[in-house]
Amino acid sequence: MSGLMQERGNSIIETSLTELAFVFFFILLIFSAWKISDVSAKLEESEVQSTEQNETIVQLREALNSSSEFFKLVKDSAPEEIFNELVLGREAVSELQKKNQELDALETTVSELTENLGKESIEEVAKSIKELEEAKKQVSEKGFDKEDFVDNINDVLREVSDFKGQNINLRRKLEKLGNGLDHPPCWADEITGDIQYVFNIVINESNLEVFSGWPEARRIEAENNINILRVVGRYERNTDLWEQSESLFKESVVKECRHFVRVYDHAESKNAFKMFMLGIETHFYKFLSRMQYER
Repeated sequence: MSGLMQERGNSIIETSLTELAFVFFFILLIFSAWKISDVSAKLEESEVQSTEQNETIVQLREALNSSSEFFKLVKDSAPEEIFNELVLGREAVSELQKKNQELDALETTVSELTENLGKESIEEVAKSIKELEEAKKQVSEKGFDKEDFVDNINDVLREVSDFKGQNINLRRKLEKLGNGLDHPPCWADEITGDIQYVFNIVINESNLEVFSGWPEARRIEAENNINILRVVGRYERNTDLWEQSESLFKESVVKECRHFVRVYDHAESKNAFKMFMLGIETHFYKFLSRMQYER
C-alpha cells in the first residue's frame, strides 16, 4: 500500500516538473521574441542612420571635390582673397533671392493692375504711358521744368476759382445797377461770390497805413506775390503809395479786375481824409468801414 502511494507521489512530482519546464520554456521563448524584435528595430534604425550618413559622406565628397577643383583654379590666390570671394558670392546669392522676391511682388502688382483695368490690356496701358511721357517731354522742351509746370497749373486753378467768384459777383451787380463799379473783384469767394479784400488801410491825419487784409484762404497766394507784399507799409504822400502799388494795379488791369480794400477813417480833418482817399481810389476799389481799426 505504501508502495502504491509512493509511486503516485513520484508521478505527480514528475508531472509538475514537466509542466514547469514547459512554462519556463514559453517564458524564455516570449522573452527571446521580445529581445529579437527590439534588436531588429534597433538594427533597422541603424540601417537608416547608416544610409543618411552615407548620403552625407557622398555630399561631402562632392563638396570636397568641388573645393579641390576650385583651389586648383585659384592656387595662386591668397586665402584672404578666396574668403572675400566666398563672402561676395554669398551676398550675391542673397541679393538674387531678394530680386526674385521683388520680381514676384511686381508680377503680383501687375496682375492686380490688369484686373483693375478690366478689358484694357498691358499694351494699351503702355501706350498711354508712352503718350504721357511724350506730352511731358513736349512741355519740357517749351522751357517748363517740373516746378514751373506745377506752379502754372496752380495759377490756372486759382484763376478758374477767381472767375467763378467774379461771375457770381457780376450777377449780383446786374441786380444792383448803378453802383459805379466797372470791374469785378480780383478776389471773390468761388461759392458765395463775396468779395475777398487784399488790404486794410488806415487813414491818419498825416499819413496812411496799409496792413494785410487777405483771408486765410488767400494767405499763401498773397505771401508769394511780391506785388502785394511791397504795398504793405506807411505812406505820407499819395505818390509814394501809387509807386508801390503800380505793379499790382497793372496786374489787375491785365486780368480785367480790381482789388478791393477796407478803409478805416482815423483822420482828424475831412481834408486829410479826402486827400488820402483819392490816393487809394486811384488803384483800388474801396469799402469804407464805420468801425475803428484794431491794431
